Amino acid sequence: MTTASATQQTLAVVAGVGPGIGAAVARAFAARGHAVALLARNVDSVAPLAASIAAATRSAARPFACDITSDASIHAAFDAIAVAFPEHRLQVAVFNASNFTRAPFLDTTRAQWDESLNIAGGAFTFSQLVLSRILAAAPAGQPLPYTPGTPSPTLIFTGATAALRGAAEFSTFAAQKFAIRALSQSLAREFGPRGVHVVHAVMEGLVAGEKVDRFLGPATVEHSRIEPESVARAYVYAAEQDRSAWTQEMDLRPFAERF
Repeated sequence: MTTASATQQTLAVVAGVGPGIGAAVARAFAARGHAVALLARNVDSVAPLAASIAAATRSAARPFACDITSDASIHAAFDAIAVAFPEHRLQVAVFNASNFTRAPFLDTTRAQWDESLNIAGGAFTFSQLVLSRILAAAPAGQPLPYTPGTPSPTLIFTGATAALRGAAEFSTFAAQKFAIRALSQSLAREFGPRGVHVVHAVMEGLVAGEKVDRFLGPATVEHSRIEPESVARAYVYAAEQDRSAWTQEMDLRPFAERF
């Protein structure tokens, strides 16, 4: 495992930062010593989070505006990150963006379908930019240099149960999550041999937070919803695994969740 002092010049990029998993993941990697770049559609919404991370840790934290459904916006965000962190090596990237919709299939519009799959398109562009920057440290077509005892660069995707099975009235969401899961598998097989760890994390249950509470009310059973901080700890664990025993897919569920 790495320590903060060993990772002062490394960078974690988190796309899809909100008050739940995204914020928790950003805090967790900053606590491990990584500078963090927080990508969100509304940069003002994550500016207070960046400030609180910087105040609570010795890690730099910067918010960046990014519409994950726009290639131009993603490219602009990565250009801005390169300017803000010119001396940092990209070590961890987390794609946490999502677009959740539920509707009877015959009431679903093509626009809703396209909007959902545009998230998967964002995962594609995000991954290309992440991997090209990570692999810039390697000779063309060759594996990354490896230092024993140090973690490998890691790309993590936040998934959902819908990535495994499409439920009734979840056609658009399932298509989005199936696509991202398939992308993660393909990237893991292509770039794992070159030294990049690719992980897909399945959220098998409701993620605790104000949004879920507003719709469903507070949880009636303690620990029956996935805590964002617990997800963040799992992501840090995955990112710091020795390359002799990598996880490609993990499923995270509360103890009471049926499966």
